[in-house]
Order: sequence, then C-alpha cells, then structure tokens
Amino acid sequence: MWNASGKTATIYVMFFLSGIAGLGYEIVWARMFAVGLGHEYPSLLAVVAAFFGGFAIGAWCFDAVVSQTRFPGRWYAALEVAIGVWALVTMAAIPWANGRVAEFTGVTPSAMRHWGVAFLVPLLTLLPATAAMGATFSAIDRLCCRLRQDGRSIGALYALNTLGAVFGVLLSTFVLIPGWGYRWTLTILAAVNFLCAATVLAGPARGEADRSEVPSESGSSRGPTYLWTAALVTGMLGIGYEMLAVRVMAQVLENTIFSFAVALSVYLLGTAAGAALYQRFVPPDAGDQLLTRLFHALAVLCGLETLVLWNSRQIYEFARLFLGGRMAGSLGAEFVLAAVVFLLPTFLMGATLSHLLQSARHARGGVGKVLALNTLGSSGGPLVCMVIVLPFLAARFPLMGSKFTLVLIGYGYVLLSPKIRFGQFLPVVLLLAAILLAPFSLFIVEREGGEKLIAAREGLMGTITVTEQKVEGVSATPAGRRLVLKVNSKFRMGGSGRGEFADRRRGHIPLLLHPDPKRALFLGTGTGVTMSTAASHQGLAADGVELIPEVMELMRYFDEVNAHALDSELLKVSNADARRYIRANPDRYDVVVADLFHPSRDGAGSLYTVEHFRAVRARLTDGGVFCQWLPLFQLDLDVLQIIIRSYLEVFPHTRGYLCYFNVDTPMLGLIGQRHATRYPANWQQERLRSAALRSALEGTGLNGSVHLFGCYLASGEDLARFAGSVPLNTDDRPVVTFLAPRLAYARETGARENLEALLDASSSEAGELFDAAATGSGHAGLVARVSDYIRARDLYLRALFSWNEQPGEPAVELFARSVRASSDFVPAYDFLRDLAESVAASNPQEARRVLTSLAEANPARPDAPALLERLFEK
Repeated sequence: MWNASGKTATIYVMFFLSGIAGLGYEIVWARMFAVGLGHEYPSLLAVVAAFFGGFAIGAWCFDAVVSQTRFPGRWYAALEVAIGVWALVTMAAIPWANGRVAEFTGVTPSAMRHWGVAFLVPLLTLLPATAAMGATFSAIDRLCCRLRQDGRSIGALYALNTLGAVFGVLLSTFVLIPGWGYRWTLTILAAVNFLCAATVLAGPARGEADRSEVPSESGSSRGPTYLWTAALVTGMLGIGYEMLAVRVMAQVLENTIFSFAVALSVYLLGTAAGAALYQRFVPPDAGDQLLTRLFHALAVLCGLETLVLWNSRQIYEFARLFLGGRMAGSLGAEFVLAAVVFLLPTFLMGATLSHLLQSARHARGGVGKVLALNTLGSSGGPLVCMVIVLPFLAARFPLMGSKFTLVLIGYGYVLLSPKIRFGQFLPVVLLLAAILLAPFSLFIVEREGGEKLIAAREGLMGTITVTEQKVEGVSATPAGRRLVLKVNSKFRMGGSGRGEFADRRRGHIPLLLHPDPKRALFLGTGTGVTMSTAASHQGLAADGVELIPEVMELMRYFDEVNAHALDSELLKVSNADARRYIRANPDRYDVVVADLFHPSRDGAGSLYTVEHFRAVRARLTDGGVFCQWLPLFQLDLDVLQIIIRSYLEVFPHTRGYLCYFNVDTPMLGLIGQRHATRYPANWQQERLRSAALRSALEGTGLNGSVHLFGCYLASGEDLARFAGSVPLNTDDRPVVTFLAPRLAYARETGARENLEALLDASSSEAGELFDAAATGSGHAGLVARVSDYIRARDLYLRALFSWNEQPGEPAVELFARSVRASSDFVPAYDFLRDLAESVAASNPQEARRVLTSLAEANPARPDAPALLERLFEK
C-alpha cells in the first residue's frame, strides 16, 4: 500500500488538505478579529499583514533546521499538530484579545497606535499557528524530494496547496461558517490538520531516515541577494495588484462577503494553475531569461488590465444578464469579472514564485527564506500600495489614483527583470506610459437620469460621490436641487430633499421618546442630517461615529441641511468603527441611534449581533433609549426576523415604530429600553416647551402626541410573535452576514412582504403606550385618537399596496376607509384629492364622487369642497 508512488500521492493529497485548512483559518480569524479591531481599513489590512507576518517568521526561522533534518516527515506532522492545537486555542484567545483591544486603542487612537495595535494583537495571538504554517512548505518539500529522489517538486506542491486554498475559501464562506459558525469551523479545520499529521506519519514518513538528500538544480544564475529581493518585491506587488483590483471592482460588485470570497478564490486559482504548469512544462535549465519574460509579461498585464477594469461594469452586467440574474447569476457574473481581471496575471505570479523558490533551493534550505520574504512582501504590500501610494496619488491626481498605482506596479515588475535589454525593455515601458497618459480613469460612476457629479473621493474603502439631481417642482435646497451621497455608486448614505425628511424623522423620533436627553450617540452619520436633529433639543450634546473618512469629508456639501454638524460645539463626529467605538468609549448616553446600515454589505451584519446590542445596552443610562433603524426594503423576511429576535434577546422591553408611511422604502425603528415605559398624555407638550424644537419639527409631521405615537407599530410581544424561533445572530454565528446578500444579488425589495407581515402581527393597541394614572382625564381621549390614527395609517399602507399592484376601486375604497377612520391622519385624504384632480378631465363623474366622499368623511378640511367648486361649479 505504501509504495513510493502511493506515498507521493499521499503527500500531495495531504498538502492539498492543508491548504484548505490554512485559508479557512485566515477567513475565520480575520472575521473574528474584526469584531474587536473594527472594520476600518487599517484594521482589516493589519490583520492580513499579521497573518502573513507570522507565516514569514515561521518560514524563515525553520528553513535551515527543517531542510537539514533526517526526519522532515515528523517535522511536518508536528507542525500540522501545532497548527490544529493552536487553532482550538484561538476559540478563546481571540475573544479575549478582542476584549483587551479597546483598552489599548481608546476611542480615537492615532493612526500609528491604531495600526500598531491592529497588527501586533493578531500577530502575537496567532503566531504559534501561523509560524507553523510557514514552516510546513520546507518540510513537505524535503519529504517529497527525498521520497521521489527528485529535486523538483516545488511547483507541484505549491500548486496543490494553493488549489486547496481555493477550496478553503469557498468551503468556509459558503458552507462551514454559515452552517456551523466560527467555533465549529475552527474545530473542523483543526481535525483536517490532525488528519494530515497522522496520515503522513503512518505512510510517507516511515523509513525517511534512510533516504538520501537530493541536490537541487537552480534555475537562476543570480545569487541569493537578487532572489531574496525579487521574492520580497513580487510579494508586495502581487498583493498590491489584488487589493487595488478588488477596490476598483467594488464599484461594480455587490460588495457582500461572497464577493470577496469569489475574487480571492479566482486569484488563488490562477496562482495554482501557474505553479502547476511551471512544474509540468518548464525545464530544469530555465534560467534568468524565463524570469525576465515573466516580469515583462506581468508588467504588460498590469497595464492591459486597467482597460479591463475600466469596462468592468459592462462585463459584469453582460455576464449577469447572460447567466440569468438572481443570486446564482450574480455570483457567476462576479466570478466572470474576477476571472477576466485575475486569471492571467495570477497565472504568471504562480509561475514566477515557483521559479524563485526552485532557484533558491539548496542542501541547507533556501526555500523557506524565499517564501518568508515573499510573504513578508505580501504583508507590507497593502500598507505600501493602499495606505501610502494610492492616497498620495489620489490627492494629486483626482480620480486617477487607482490607475496610476496599477501602472506603477507594472513598472515595478519591469525593474525586477534580471536581464534588462533595450529591445525587450522599451516596448513595455512605452505601453505602460501610453496607458498612464490615456484619457480614462478607473472611477466608475453609475449616474441616474439627470444626475450631475458634484464631488468625488477615491477612498480606501470605496469611491464616495456627491451627485446633484434637478427635481421639478421641488426646492430641496436654495438652488432647487437634490444632493445625494453614495458609496460605490449604489449605497445611498442620505441626501437633501426627500431623503432629508426621512433622515430628520430618524433622529427626532427616538430623541422625543426620552424625557430630557443630555447625551446622544449616533452610529453612522452619513450626510449628518439625522445627527443634526440633536442640535434642536435644548441642552443635548451628541457624538457621531462614521466608518468611512471620505464620507465625513463630503459631509460639508450638506451643511445647509445638517446644521453645519462638523462645526458645532455640541456635535462631535469621529471616524471609527461603531462596534469598536462602543466598546472603547466609557461614556453613557441617554439616547443611542443606530442609523440605517446596508445589511448585505460585508461587515454590516456584525452590527446586528446579540453581543453588539449588549455592548450598546451597557452604554445606556438607566432610562436610556436605543433605537435601531432597519431598512425593510433591503431585508428579506427571515433576516428581518433574525435581527428582531436578536434585538429582543437584549432589549425585551421594545416597541416598533415606523419612520414614515411609505411602502417603497419603509423603515422600522426598534426602540428598546432597560425598563418598560409608559407615557403621560402631555408627554409631547412637555417635550416641546422649547421654541427651537417646535420650529425644527415643522415639516417633519411630529409636532403633536397623536403624530408621534401614531408611528407606533408593534409591542414587544407583537415583535416576539413575529420573530418566532429563528436563530440568533451572534458573533460566533453571524447568520445575517450570510443571508442578507440574497436580496441584493436578486435586486429585489422585501418592502411589501416585510411591512405586510409586521402589520399582520401588530395588535395596534395604543393603550399599552400610555400611563392611565399619569394621564388622568385625558387618557381615554388620547388613546382613542392615537388608535384611530394607527388604524387609518394601516389602511392607508394596505391601500398603497393594492394601488401599486392594480389601481382601481378596491384600492380607492381602502383610501376612503382610511380617511373615515381618523381626521388626524391626512395622507389618504391628500392621495384621493390629488387622484380626483388628476382624473377630473378624463373621468369627471369619478372625480366628483371621490371629492364628495372626502368632504363628507372629513368636513373640517376645506380642500375637497374647494376643489369641487373649482372643477365642477363654475
């Protein structure tokens, strides 16, 4: 059974499985650390750098000892066991480290402190495992070569391990983590390590002491200094290319957890293919000429791929249309775009690293040191390319930073060539120069009809824009325009005009439900409009947290509608991750408002976990209010139920409020407190003692008690019944992260399904809101008016559903019932009045009937009688 061929095949299979475990660990560890370190770009890059850094340490330090031992198989088995054991330790070590991070960083750390903590904490926490991973390649190479008595196995081993990494990315992202969570995924991956160790000991490692060393045939005439330099720089350039390309494609892709997994898997697939074909077809005597050609080809591709990225939207949309849309088609389109961008360059990268590793191999080692330097370059590549070079160029050449950085990477490959000949060198340099000077950029903006670009920033986390759209008949700003803030052309972060109305209500509703707020916290500031509502509440100071620094910069364009939030002494905005800020900040708040987060966007799911809600609860004062706004139109039903159940797990005393009465983009506010609260009848009158606040509420529809409490949708019991027994969204099993993208990929909305289900679950009993003892004689009247208002509101929403599905008499009757239900509720009246006016010329009889019924249903309003007189009584 264990003949030479069988042992060799076993080695290949085990190193393939080891690759699955290795990339699976990287995915899991990076996401576990993001909970404590935050989702700011420096934190994300630092975790990746720490993983690579530990890998490099192990590859360098163990290179000589592993290469010269008589027992490489035993070494390999021991390293696999060490990886598996420490992976199990990280189940407890990473949460513990995350708990200490807040102490080290503080609320607003300096860039150096933030980067240092985000790098050192994961580096030290993961070092035993990552160092062991780095040493496995040298051990398996020596074991395989001694067994085969052939010094050329690096390409095959590298290809199989990297192919395993492809499966590791896909299995962990699409199967293991969604199905079992992080802890069980780590357990499964550790079992793979133990299997690799046991299998190698049982077969390939037996009798290894009797095998002789096989000399290596170097493929380069250059010494170790050149090989080391080339390995270091190619690692930096390769990862820089990946990061930049992913950043550009983010303007087109859906930016879910699956988008990154698809891009990474294609990148690794191309690398594996390059290594495999190098092993199969490149002769042992291939030398510096091969390396020169590889570097020149990489330089050319870096330039040509900018043209591909320039057309990435057309490629993605065509592939999506061809593949049928929906989630499968959208994922397939992401794969197609990633393949066009990555496969050829990474194919050459895989061949290049295989050649460098093979060229460095000698009796005392060499492979580990080249691998260490290549990985070290990969560790520093994101810092150099994304944090230093890209911002520098973007600041000096607006909207051209990404293209210029990619071309510079191409020039970097040219300069690495071991043989620089003018005839080979000049065409590549001229091609890159032509692309550099060509009049196109990698700034990809999808503009809606009539939009004009006002401002744009190339940020590390995406492209941020402010666009202007003329709106007929609407004076959204003094210039009669509407401004919209977007990330990557698709994620709306707020705006003026119609968006401003909703933004203000999202701030005022939770603030008005606290008797006298003095400190407020807003998680996610966007345009700053929601946070600016705090300025109108007397004696209230507010903090705001925004993840994307360029959003804060462009907030200035909304000064007219956000009360100059960045200049206010009472409003303070910080650039930070919301979760990290909550954990690091010792302050307590009377009101915390978590604004709309795009649930499908990678990282947003962690803002809906039980642990995060607990952290927010710890920051509330005794009578504090926490409002979590949910975009019902961006959630499907089961994800909404999961979020609500997770919220109720921490805040059982919760009520649901509607932001406004819209069926296209409805928003639900979960208003939670430590204790159950009931309100007196004069609550709103007491809250509106300030003339400034009364003035600020004009145009928001929140001036009276009936209108404020008329937003009430559901009690805690209603919400619990609606949520049912769905799983909780936790840090260990963040199910929202993996389920929310379905709606984004399908490009559908969950607005109607979610809102109708909530309306069906609601008891609409306004009496549970009010304190009968405190309300006194006005209690019954207030309860009746609010109940009527809510009933009219619900009829109006159902009427809108019916009208959108099929305009006609059934919908009109629902609108009429809404008008009759409450004289305080005006949207249904306004809808029918406008409908009657619009059909008066074509159907005067119907218009007369509608206006007459309106006049009878609400005789206090003069609109319908006046319109009747104007249209029909000339």
